[in-house]
Amino acid sequence: MINRIIDILNDLDIKIYKINERCDKSVEGFFIKEDMQMDRIKETKEYMLTIYVDFKENDKNYRGASKAILYPNMSDEEVKNEIEGASYAALLLKNDYYPIVGEGEKIEKKSNLKEDEYNLEEDLVKVYNIVYKKREDVNSIVNSCEIFINTSKERIVNSFGVDVRYNKYFLELESISQCNDVEIYNRYKYNELDEKLIDYDIKKALELTDLRYNAKEIVETGKYNIILRDEYIAIFMKYYRDKSNAKLTCNGTSDFQIDNMIQGNNVLGSKITLSLDGNEEYTEDGLGIKRENIISKGIVKNYHGDLSYSYYLNIKPTGKLEKIIVGSGDKTLKEMRKENYVEILSFSDFQMDSITGSFGGEIRLALYYMDNEIIPITGGSISGNILEVQEDMYLSKEVCKLSSYEGPVALEIKNVNITGL
Repeated sequence: MINRIIDILNDLDIKIYKINERCDKSVEGFFIKEDMQMDRIKETKEYMLTIYVDFKENDKNYRGASKAILYPNMSDEEVKNEIEGASYAALLLKNDYYPIVGEGEKIEKKSNLKEDEYNLEEDLVKVYNIVYKKREDVNSIVNSCEIFINTSKERIVNSFGVDVRYNKYFLELESISQCNDVEIYNRYKYNELDEKLIDYDIKKALELTDLRYNAKEIVETGKYNIILRDEYIAIFMKYYRDKSNAKLTCNGTSDFQIDNMIQGNNVLGSKITLSLDGNEEYTEDGLGIKRENIISKGIVKNYHGDLSYSYYLNIKPTGKLEKIIVGSGDKTLKEMRKENYVEILSFSDFQMDSITGSFGGEIRLALYYMDNEIIPITGGSISGNILEVQEDMYLSKEVCKLSSYEGPVALEIKNVNITGL
């Protein structure tokens, strides 16, 4: 199919292009209690074609780009019509010129493709056994769950000689944990079959559901020291990841500058050290992904970004880096718990606005420590702005490793607004 597409591109005299071939195989299982209600196996193949058109206006170079989705069962005439439509659309997009991978450089063809490495049906059974295994130390159960596993064989080819192949693996698990009349929805995503991590996540969900069943009280409105846990730290740290992105720097929505301290002039707590990595081997453009050091002890060291915005900033492109890696702090979780605090274990929804720095969310479950008493609480919400708290926040010595986050298990933030009673 790729050769067919290239032949038609040549016939139409289209010289700059990229083809992303994706062969997917997926399996899904739907369970109520421990009984399978439905399972589904699916295989698909598609080709994402990107056409680039170079043109000049007022002595300025532009490179437009447009996409078309092609399928193996399409006729040559159908493929041609899609290509002609994308080529015309590319002329309407006036992006400043930027080079694509392989342009002006020597490219080696690479293949990390592993044939028939995964048995998705076996993986589904493994996940099912973890989800529904007997756990004597909790009262909650998994009421229902959905398991979705997808593997794909990826190939990226472009007109400058790029030709790379690799595998992708994606597992998504949704579950409803229940304790009497309390039900909690949980959703997890993994880039590999990590049985220990899945077991940890399910056990944690059941333990939190037990606590949620016993949580009755809401704290009074006021300012509190809070402790964020695990995946919510990753969401909080997205502020630093996004502000160091080349796109936000180019469009003026980020004031992060290389070698500048970005946590303020009087940092009392932990200074952020942050690295980024990808969840795949290559970007969609065929650029190899590797770990990048972005911030060191509160000082910006590097930007990250895609091909176009990296070129505009005159930096090396990194591609999309979604995995957040944060250096550990000097304070133990036990030390954080010495003062009165609210340790938030679960939010209904926690969000960070990377433009303004505002963060907040509704508390699903927290532990309120007051005068040597620990009280499970639910309800109320937190709100704050990272610019007001980043000088006096503390990362834990203890660390965890999740699918898209590695770093401290806890983040202590001083004087955060909680709206309660």
